[in-house]
Amino acid sequence: MRFLFTAGDILETRPVAFNEVKRGDVIVFQKEEKTIVHRVFRRTENTLWTIGDNNDRCDAWQLTREDRLCLVEFRIDRARRRYPVRRGFWGMARFWGNRTMRFCVRLLGFLGRKMLLFGDWRKPLPEPEKFGDEFCYSVGDRVIAWRKSPQGAVQFIRFRDRLKYRSK
Repeated sequence: MRFLFTAGDILETRPVAFNEVKRGDVIVFQKEEKTIVHRVFRRTENTLWTIGDNNDRCDAWQLTREDRLCLVEFRIDRARRRYPVRRGFWGMARFWGNRTMRFCVRLLGFLGRKMLLFGDWRKPLPEPEKFGDEFCYSVGDRVIAWRKSPQGAVQFIRFRDRLKYRSK
């Protein structure tokens, strides 16, 4: 529930009957002597399946009518501001929004690593020109990199050029 609640938030709850809980509600319950705050993901007549907003799978347990449930109605941040916690459809919209954001972050990280590992997408450096003791690489009239010897390391002038061109 990291994107919904932050460390230090106070949750304002109220006891709720099993029949009142609907899909998308954030509830507080106890399992194995731990207090857990999760969202209702699926509901049938006699059971509730819960999931944390940052978890990939539903919880291993199921809540039944015998479990004591509390509904999270408000969160109070450190500045003592009170925010309502979305229920039902809007709660599930928040859940899927968090899930989509996590997917995009993972996808961009994956693609970024692939682009850095397999540098074929970068252009090769142009042929160097010798200026005194150094070799300069230029595009048009702009010098983008240089090296001190033919076998030395290429020094790019701008970081952006390092991403755009690959050294041979």
